[in-house]
Amino acid sequence: SESGRTLPANSVCPQGTNPTMASGRRDDDEADLAPAPEAGSKNELCKCQALHPANCSATSRCTIRLETAPGQQAQVDFCEARVSLNRHKQCLYAFVMTPSYSRHRFVRFVRSQTVDQWIDCHVQAFEFFGGVPHTVRPDNLKAGVIRADLYDPRINRAYAELEHYYGFVANPSKVRTPEHNGKAERTMPVVRQQLVAGREYKDLEDLNQQARHWYKKQIGKELYGTTCEAPMHRFENEEKSTLLP
Repeated sequence: SESGRTLPANSVCPQGTNPTMASGRRDDDEADLAPAPEAGSKNELCKCQALHPANCSATSRCTIRLETAPGQQAQVDFCEARVSLNRHKQCLYAFVMTPSYSRHRFVRFVRSQTVDQWIDCHVQAFEFFGGVPHTVRPDNLKAGVIRADLYDPRINRAYAELEHYYGFVANPSKVRTPEHNGKAERTMPVVRQQLVAGREYKDLEDLNQQARHWYKKQIGKELYGTTCEAPMHRFENEEKSTLLP
């Protein structure tokens, strides 16, 4: 399961209910939020206040979860992880790409966060998914973003060339706003828990082989709390055909 946020394969989602809320668990996409609409969106704001009065006081900011169309966006991020390779703890980095609609995952461990590794991880992810999302939302990692700016970010030259070659648009998340990259961010503790903690691997190649089996054969087939569907099936049936070639 995804850190307690996915349902067993034989679970049935009650009609009209959120599966995570029905089980008393925190919504798995609660981190992938955006500020609630202001001008022209009074109805949405009132709905948010009615559903979450404790979070919508005069001194707090009300938020709503954003959803995207199939193939429209993928979120990417790096996280540090100390992994045991051949009985020696080594500092590695897990690259994660998550198509926002299906919540399917690609995970690859590398030894550094260099530009070359950043670019190669994207290429490997595109090959795995069999296509390219229309937009890619990275965190403001220096390997991809030189200057963070909400309206005019400066993209690393190599990353800009990758963007042009594959035809996607790089749309970095806002600085110090991890909730704007919530689907990728929420995968990181799951990776540490299910692929790193208490596990031993022969080498980096063995680790990545096991990671590939994990996101294809295990977590990719478990029901996801928000969608109540297996990410891999949702991706194959509804999202893959919408990706750029």
